[in-house]
Amino acid sequence: MPPKKSRGGGGGGGGGGGGGGGGGGGGGRGRGRGGDQQSTPQPRVVPGYAPPSEASSTGGRGRGRGRGRGRGSDAGGAGGSQATQSLAATSPAVSTSQLAEQPIPGSPSSQASRSIGPAAGSAWDVGSTTGSGRGSGKGRGQPAHARQSSISSTSGQPPRGPQKPKEPKPEPPPPFQPPSIPVQPREDLEVTNVRRPGHGKAGVPVRLITNHFELSIQSPIIHHYDVSYPPHQEDQVTISRTWRGGITQKLLRRLKELHPDDLGMIIHDGCKNIYSFGVLPFDNNAHEYRLRIPNDIRPDDEHRVRITKTGLTVNNAVLDQYVNGQIAHDEDVILAINTINIALAMSLGEDANVIRKGKSFFVPGGRANIGKGLEVWPGYFQSARPAPGRMLLNVDLSAAVMYQQGDLITLCLRFLNREQQGAASLSNITPRERAELNEFFDGCAVRMTHRVNATKFINEFSVQSAAQISFTNADHQTLSVADYFHQQYNRALRFPNLPCVDVNNNPRNPPIYVPIELCVVPYGTVKKGQPPANMMKDVLNFAARLPANRIGGIRQANQVLNYNASPYHTPFGITIGNDLLRLQGRILTPPRLEYANKDDSVPALGSGQWRMDKRKFYKPGAITGWAMVILENQRFFAKQQADMVKEGLTRAATQAGIGGFGVDPVVEWADPQGNLIRTLRDVCTRFQKSYQRLPTLLVVIMRERSHIYNAIKFFGDMQTGIATQCMLGRSASKPGNGQYFLNIVLKLNAKLGGINHIPSTRSVPIFADPNTPVMIMGADAVHAVRRAKMGGRPSFTSVVGSVDSYGSKYVATARPQMNKDLGQDLIDGMKDMAGKIVDSFKQYRMAVEKKTAAQGYPKIVVMFRDGVSEGEFKKVIKKEIDDLKAAFQERGISPKLTYIVVGKRHHVRFFPENPNDKNAADQKGNVKAGLVVDTEVGHPCKATVVCCEVSLTYRVSIVEFDWYHVSHAGLIGTSRPAHYTVAHDENNFSVDALQQLAFALCHVYARSLRSVSIPAPTYYADIVCERAATHYDPHNPNFNYANPGRPRSDDDIKRIRLGYRDNFAQLHPSTFQKMYFM
Repeated sequence: MPPKKSRGGGGGGGGGGGGGGGGGGGGGRGRGRGGDQQSTPQPRVVPGYAPPSEASSTGGRGRGRGRGRGRGSDAGGAGGSQATQSLAATSPAVSTSQLAEQPIPGSPSSQASRSIGPAAGSAWDVGSTTGSGRGSGKGRGQPAHARQSSISSTSGQPPRGPQKPKEPKPEPPPPFQPPSIPVQPREDLEVTNVRRPGHGKAGVPVRLITNHFELSIQSPIIHHYDVSYPPHQEDQVTISRTWRGGITQKLLRRLKELHPDDLGMIIHDGCKNIYSFGVLPFDNNAHEYRLRIPNDIRPDDEHRVRITKTGLTVNNAVLDQYVNGQIAHDEDVILAINTINIALAMSLGEDANVIRKGKSFFVPGGRANIGKGLEVWPGYFQSARPAPGRMLLNVDLSAAVMYQQGDLITLCLRFLNREQQGAASLSNITPRERAELNEFFDGCAVRMTHRVNATKFINEFSVQSAAQISFTNADHQTLSVADYFHQQYNRALRFPNLPCVDVNNNPRNPPIYVPIELCVVPYGTVKKGQPPANMMKDVLNFAARLPANRIGGIRQANQVLNYNASPYHTPFGITIGNDLLRLQGRILTPPRLEYANKDDSVPALGSGQWRMDKRKFYKPGAITGWAMVILENQRFFAKQQADMVKEGLTRAATQAGIGGFGVDPVVEWADPQGNLIRTLRDVCTRFQKSYQRLPTLLVVIMRERSHIYNAIKFFGDMQTGIATQCMLGRSASKPGNGQYFLNIVLKLNAKLGGINHIPSTRSVPIFADPNTPVMIMGADAVHAVRRAKMGGRPSFTSVVGSVDSYGSKYVATARPQMNKDLGQDLIDGMKDMAGKIVDSFKQYRMAVEKKTAAQGYPKIVVMFRDGVSEGEFKKVIKKEIDDLKAAFQERGISPKLTYIVVGKRHHVRFFPENPNDKNAADQKGNVKAGLVVDTEVGHPCKATVVCCEVSLTYRVSIVEFDWYHVSHAGLIGTSRPAHYTVAHDENNFSVDALQQLAFALCHVYARSLRSVSIPAPTYYADIVCERAATHYDPHNPNFNYANPGRPRSDDDIKRIRLGYRDNFAQLHPSTFQKMYFM
């Protein structure tokens, strides 16, 4: 069928831009011919960027010219010139290709300057120098049924010429107005956690800004539809899960293009769910579409997409009830919030050049090359969040590590630093290099060039080359991989001696090998997991933005992303405020800290740090002898450097009160590539021959932290109970580095059983009563990365607990989590682990602190739990509280339990309203350490509170007890607060008492003289989980922690998981009594 001719809006209408802030261009005039029967949709544009005078767009063939004239109303006069013009909601939009070259505000604008934040005259300060202008460009014709959406992209006015009249644009919903009579929360409302007993009053009031916009939602009833993808032939299987993840977005996008009248304004999650603000015109509430996707994975395949009405509706009125305390957090609330987030993300999500990861969106403009085939892209995070009395939109700047686009061979050469050697050098990679490639490219998407755009995911690199790997085909012929691709796809390999990649991600099935020269890493491939450790600094330098730059970029989000111009917001009743939310916080007074002889050290208000000033530890540890093992060639680390380390460590330890360093150490140089455990045992034997006892400390000097670290810790912590301290040679041998050795001694004293300092009971009265002993606990669960999890590696869990009277000395226990069906965050062995901690509490108090048996067990227990996602709150809290109480009951005790969840995985930020306010801001513009916020952005359910001290009225939740706390001074970028949620409280703590306790515990972290971002027990629990690898013998011939073998069946996975359980070594008894994890 010949293509239809159509008259439509011409392409370029756009030269006319107003001289003022909102001057619109004039109308466009154009004529064009449509290319295909089905018109190609306009390219996705992201508003908020100024277009050039001539723009081009892809798609239907057509050409047009536009002419426009606009008037401005700024101070420069109508049509006048203006040097710079801020981006506003009315700014003209540009195509995605132009967006890709624009940096995100607040991110590094160029690799050359590495500056952060928008600067005057940069691409973000758009100048407009003429009041009228002329532009030309390629346009797009449209068939008659699609003309009504044709609008000049630059002028903002309907194109001139004959066309179908455009229907009037619906008026945006009125701004949100709170009810004139406050809605009273229900007293009988069921809550998941503890009801808030009030709001805090302690501290110095300060005014803040937070990264939230007010979100008004006044949508009609939204209808839910299910999407399925049946096979297009009776004997064909359904779309595979791996392939479906990449195709469904394209299928749904193509459906909207082909059927704009029916499906043009639906929103979807890219997979199974569609939402519409009206009922779709389907017979029998279902309809099946058949379509092809040109130039895609299988361009000739006809796909079937079936859309079925489920009968489920979304009523966003439940959100108003929820934030005002009328209903509890239930499935309807979750569904409503998810629907709003889908609508918010829809406009950007349809843009092929914008890369989406969760609730973040990334563009390459402003990206930074960090080497080894990686680059960091800037972006935005956005999420609708319920708050007291209203909904808010949380917006933050974000960053993601991406692989560079290109062929896999080139990226492998960059990673291995072999670009100068060429592709042939990859034929002789070492086993260690292969392991590094496996870790670096784990889960990386690659497009196969031998099939049209087929995309797979890398599992691992083969040991043999494409010419060496052979298999037997269906005709019983034995072929090499290289021969197979030559015969099947007529692709003679240029480099048959290079390895292949296995793209079968199901370990139960045989590998599927593809030569690496046939693999290309596509645009915008996000790296899974962490980048290499030596590149983390570059990533943090890019992502960490000073407060002024971060808030500047966030403030521009409304203009850059142009929320209120999204075609999906008005139909779904979404309106977003223009200003960031302002609120009040409080700066708490830091606790007094005691050293030896009850000598106080008081951190300055808001500084988050203090000095020892030659004070001695509250309880110094001691050694009876020590040895030093140097894992470097003596030519590079000579006796002179060894003497410097010995003298520096001895001086710092003695000054802090640690005894025993007067004995000269045994010093020995050793080969780091040898059997390290045998070397350490030989050193101890040599020491024993000289002093008739084993050393109590081993200091190990190494060139870099590597796999040998695990061997050192296994020898000391599991086998012998000897404290070990590792140091990097380049750091330890620097002259005049007394601060370095002080930091080492802080860790060392805790490992030797000492206590660095304690919080004064004047600051934390809960520790003052000797007849009411208090135990502070922490717990965490850490999960394996994707590759290790597929190989059978379990999660690891830990529980730590204080044993002294002041919440400063801790013991820890850890174990592998074997029951994978319990859920990601639940700790399976909480009962046994907590019981072991409680027993240690009693033993220490009676043996060391000389308490009576009646004072042995705790009467108050406060648990700070890390690592619980919102989705598993109810299940985790109920099960773990029951387990804790069961542990207490077994010992015949019933302490009062308070259980608090501590979260850091969020995007809430706070900024001083006045960066020059010394009460609120530090020198870098961050809020001061000690900031507490428990109003406006906490858990929903509003109660209006009048603060007489500062004559303010603000919202505070009276349903659930939570708060945000910035307990540390920001060193890099913008401080991130911790979020505390009180899930269970039998002690009936006041708000101020609990907030002050949490703040004090942030000051007892033994590794530093700074307060940390979360309570020390929570921090310790995370460290213990991360050190799970040190519980496995690195020289065990029957089990390799890092590489236990590739499972080929369910039985293999079971065998490997049992291997992790059975080979997990327990701590040496003397190690368990000390803070070995420091």
